[in-house]
Amino acid sequence: MDFDLQLRNRHVVRLVLGTPAGGEGIQARIQTNEGDVIALEGATLAALVRAYMAVTTHPTLQAIELRAAALEPAKAGFATHQLIEIASDEATLRAELAGVAAADRAWNETAPSSSALAAVPADDDDLELDDPDEAGTDDGPVFGETPTHHGKPSAKTTG
Repeated sequence: MDFDLQLRNRHVVRLVLGTPAGGEGIQARIQTNEGDVIALEGATLAALVRAYMAVTTHPTLQAIELRAAALEPAKAGFATHQLIEIASDEATLRAELAGVAAADRAWNETAPSSSALAAVPADDDDLELDDPDEAGTDDGPVFGETPTHHGKPSAKTTG
């Protein structure tokens, strides 16, 4: 494969995640509005989640790189090939990420119209939200006093 693709929510028409029948471990399948299917095995999903959590919960880390490594002997129950964090220059990684975003601009034009998307059934009986009055008081921040990228005000709102 020799292409860059930024997969946005508007390009995904379906995502299935779970344990396959007769199989072990979690897998994911992402179907795009172009009909392409991207299948991810559990080890890849785990690496993606680890990297996502590292960047979003770290007070200063803004980019991370994982590289494929063959682990011999593999730990029982784990894939032989793993994606392992390596030391990388964050500025270089962020510039690479910005390049992918720029390449995505043309594909943004091909996003499906809202009428082409499958309707999501509005069955309120399946949706269980905690009632703040019944749940008691707020327990406070999940990560204590450690700021995360989600907690920072955007540059557009400061000033």
